This record gives sequence, structure tokens and C-alpha cells, in this order.
Amino acid sequence: MKLSFSTKGWHNSSFDEFCKIATDLKFEGIELHNIHNRLFTDKDGAFHDYAAAATVRKLYELKLSIPCIDSICDCGMSDEEEKTLEEIRACIKIAKNLKIPAVRVRAMTRGNARELAVHLIYGRNFTGEEPRDVVSTRLDKDYYAKLSAENDVYAERPSRAQMGYIDNVVSGVANRADELNEIIGKYSIGWDVSRISRLTRSILQLALFEIQYVSDVPTGVAVSEAVRLAKRYDGTDTSSFVNGILGSYARSLETSVVEEEK
Repeated sequence: MKLSFSTKGWHNSSFDEFCKIATDLKFEGIELHNIHNRLFTDKDGAFHDYAAAATVRKLYELKLSIPCIDSICDCGMSDEEEKTLEEIRACIKIAKNLKIPAVRVRAMTRGNARELAVHLIYGRNFTGEEPRDVVSTRLDKDYYAKLSAENDVYAERPSRAQMGYIDNVVSGVANRADELNEIIGKYSIGWDVSRISRLTRSILQLALFEIQYVSDVPTGVAVSEAVRLAKRYDGTDTSSFVNGILGSYARSLETSVVEEEK
């Protein structure tokens, strides 16, 4: 089985550095990701037309191949059709020059869409923007490409379905913030609510909104994803706190359903 090294998540490394990593780890290939990062945009980079022959020769000498180049564009976004086609054409051109056999167009996962939504909800705490404005600004094609160099969650564009989810939850949390904050306060037993970071509050608000108002997100998924995000951004202690609040709230809903059925 051939193993390949992916450039995804490596935003400031050169082609020579990737080749060294791949050979040191005894990989046989390098998968290229996101033509907007430094690897492709450097004026002296290995993927410009004039450098293609030298790059192919270098790969041959190192016994490396490039099995695939990944695009971050989304074919489902009809309002950005021309930009999407432009990026696909650029990927195909690089693939032809370097004899790369495949170009792959990825779609954002729901987990990444959820994390992106948390960023937008959190950002509104400082800007006070209307939900539709913060979504359109952050997901602008050119601005989004810059963000992909800073955080892997922006490595792929949201699909049409994920855009619908992001619009729904960002607007929903903004419109029901008082209601969601009241629930957080009610179930924060033993915790000083004033000490909850704005980011953790954003994670809790999103999870509570999903539990109540997003029918295709099971309660268990909303809770576990909130715990994952809290642990990633604020640490284990905070994730335990988030789990406690959401778990208590979820159990209260189950109790209410049982009582209604009696």
C-alpha cells in the first residue's frame, strides 16, 4: 500500500520542506491541498508554469509522486459559479503540468460547519453585526481563502446544505440569545456564570439551539460536539462544565416528555 503525505494544515511550508518530510517519513507521495496557501502563491514556488519541469524532475529523483490535488471550492454554490470554475481550472492546469492524475473537490463536514458557526456566533459578541452580515462577510470567497491559512476549519467551503445550517443556527442563536442564556444560568449549578468565557457561552448557545430547534441534529450529537469544541478551545475543565449543563438540560427534557405522556 502506498502512503501519501498531505499538505492540509501546513500553511507556511515550502515544497522543499514537504519533500523532506515525506522522504524522512518514508512516504511515497504528497497530496496537495488548497491552491490559495503559500505553497502555490509564492512567486518563486515550485508550481508556476516555468518551474513545472524542474518540479517533476525533483519528484522523480526523490521517488515521490503527487496522487491528488485538493480544491477548497464548492460546486454546489451557484452564486459563485464563476469563481468555482476559475479555481477548478487552476487546479486542472497544475495537475496537467505536474502529471497529477486527480483533482478532488471536497465539501465541508457538519462538524466543521458547526465549528465555523461557533466562530461567527462568538464574533458577533464583539461586532454586534446582523447575523446575515457576519455570515456573508466571513464567507466571502476572497476573505475565506485568507482564513484557510489560519485555521483548518476553513480548509473547505461549506456546501449549500451546510450554508443553510450555518445561516439557520447563527440567526437562531442571535434571535433567541436571552432565552438560551436563561437556560445556561438555570443549569449552571455550582458555577459562576460570569466566569464563563464568551467562546464557551457561544458553544453552549449553539448546542441548546440545536437541541431545541434543529430537527436533524440528535440531542446526543449536539451535546458531544459541544463538549468536543469546548475541550479544543477552553480545556478539559470547561468541557466537563459544558457536558454537565447540557446533560442536565437534556435530562429535563426527557422528564418533561414522560410527564406529558402520563
